[in-house]
Amino acid sequence: MLETLEYFANSIVTVLFLPLWIILVIFLNSSMSFIDSKKLTLNLSLGGSLFSIVFAVLCILYCVSNPAKTVENNVLWLNIGTPIYVGTFIDKLSSIMLLITSIFMFFIQLFTYRFIQDDKYFHKFYIHLNLLAFAIYGLILSSNVIQSLAFAGLIGILGYLLMIFKSEEITSAQAAKQFLITNCFGDICLLSGSIALIYFSAIFSSAQNLALLSYSGFSFNVDTLYSMVSEPIFCTITLFVIIGLMIKSLQFPFGGICFKNKDISAHYFILPIILGSVGIYLAYRLYPMIIISKFITTSIVIIGLITAFAYSFISMSQNNFKKILINIAFAQIGVIFMSLGLGLYSSSALMLINLLYSMAALLLVASSVTQAVNNQDDIKLLGGLRKELPLCSGIFILGSLSLIIGNNLQNNLLAKLNEFGNDWIIFTYLIVIFLLVYSSTRMYLLVFENEKRANIEVKKISKIQYSAIISFLILAISFVFAIGNNFKKFVYFIIPEKTVPTENITIILSIFVILCASYIAFRLYVSPFNLFTQIKEKILSKENLLYKLSYNEFYINEILEFIGKKMLLPVCKLINFIEIYVIEMCVFLIAQTTKIFGTTAFKLQNGNTKSYLAHTVTILTLVIAVTVLFYVYSSLMGV
Repeated sequence: MLETLEYFANSIVTVLFLPLWIILVIFLNSSMSFIDSKKLTLNLSLGGSLFSIVFAVLCILYCVSNPAKTVENNVLWLNIGTPIYVGTFIDKLSSIMLLITSIFMFFIQLFTYRFIQDDKYFHKFYIHLNLLAFAIYGLILSSNVIQSLAFAGLIGILGYLLMIFKSEEITSAQAAKQFLITNCFGDICLLSGSIALIYFSAIFSSAQNLALLSYSGFSFNVDTLYSMVSEPIFCTITLFVIIGLMIKSLQFPFGGICFKNKDISAHYFILPIILGSVGIYLAYRLYPMIIISKFITTSIVIIGLITAFAYSFISMSQNNFKKILINIAFAQIGVIFMSLGLGLYSSSALMLINLLYSMAALLLVASSVTQAVNNQDDIKLLGGLRKELPLCSGIFILGSLSLIIGNNLQNNLLAKLNEFGNDWIIFTYLIVIFLLVYSSTRMYLLVFENEKRANIEVKKISKIQYSAIISFLILAISFVFAIGNNFKKFVYFIIPEKTVPTENITIILSIFVILCASYIAFRLYVSPFNLFTQIKEKILSKENLLYKLSYNEFYINEILEFIGKKMLLPVCKLINFIEIYVIEMCVFLIAQTTKIFGTTAFKLQNGNTKSYLAHTVTILTLVIAVTVLFYVYSSLMGV
């Protein structure tokens, strides 16, 4: 049995390349007009995901049977003095994340069929989805840092392609372009930090796995390098990596920059979660590097906390159903990033899985509801949908509880923050919990409670949609509450994570904050009375600075647009002027001068000796005449 499991672990590369074969078949299927079966495309994609799920389960069983062993298979790619390998790496983290993403891709492929089945871009969309699966599996299974960065960059490009796969949607194309530029900047930062790490590794160590940044010995090698170089050098290298991780995991303000479009299309509404998770997974792989210094870990805690506060604050005032959920997702990614700085490796991985499934369930509910009400996604125009969509309302409540309470109370965050020793950080985090609960409660009350605020016909939601949503919700709840402790014993960094005892006062305080947020939202939007009505009018006033900051998302995109128009555009115009009127003019003059001399020389070479002698005499006469004139002019001027 053990040999069989090891065989499957060594054959994991099959999972990586299967989506490419599926893409080839889909392409052939879509090219043949007499076949062109959409069901074939769907079944192939679902079959590939199921195949990946089976392999992932077998790899997990192998890791359970051999808890101290990893499986690494490499092949030589380039040999430029130092051999460069590419390959696969199976450990506890990669095996469990392969299972999580395979299940995730299965339900996304199944669910989006309802949205895309009548679209002329159907096959193109599923080709992009399978390419995305290939890139995600490649990231998870990569055996070294450079390979991981290559697949992370490919995921960014595929995110761009999924955004613009409907080329006639101009707003989506503009948002996708801004996302791609920002994502590429993150790739550059990560690559710069990795190249610097490789450079210093090559100087201070002869170990190949150090120079290549292989994951099999990454922890030991980083410790070795840290002891060999000075603290400022190592922190500078790590700073590039952290900036790259900030961008790739959509920390503030990069989440809003990458997904500025107010109208989140049903075809890529799930992308923010996937792309944010890419940066977090890279942080897990680079974890030995980012926890080695107190300065670095403190920076990560502050960055994550700022992200959580900013996006939870933004979510309070938004009215687009999916936009609110995406801001809540960004806030939770900030909490996960913060937990990495606190040393909660296992807990943060569990929080990431919970975020993937819970937020997928909530976003699918949002998409189903908006589809049922003729694509109306302004929550101020909805209301009273609990009576007509009771299952959606129940799933939304459970998903919100799983996401917010599961992530913030089940993983010792308050205890760790208390251990961190900064009261302001604890206070800010309690505000984050308050804002997240308030935003979720407000959203639920405006959509599902009260009476209808618009005359909208509500359509039925299909059983397939419900089955996907319920499956995501069950997976989220089971991982948080049922598998949580076992998960922490299975996935950990070096040693299993110790449970920090939570003081009763912190539990009581957090529950009090949650109840206060829910109560205030209820009083404001369901059963208002005079005091709360006055507060609501003052808070939601267009003259209120805090409300304007929240609604306009801290004016980040406006600031970027101002910088682009007032600072970068003049520079670009100057560069364009120099290119056209200086560089190109110089090139033109050089080319014309060369052409004139070449033409003249060609005409002079006629093969006649007398002609050559005459030309020579003429040139010498001109040179002598110019010399004499210059001499006479100098004498007259007294020089």
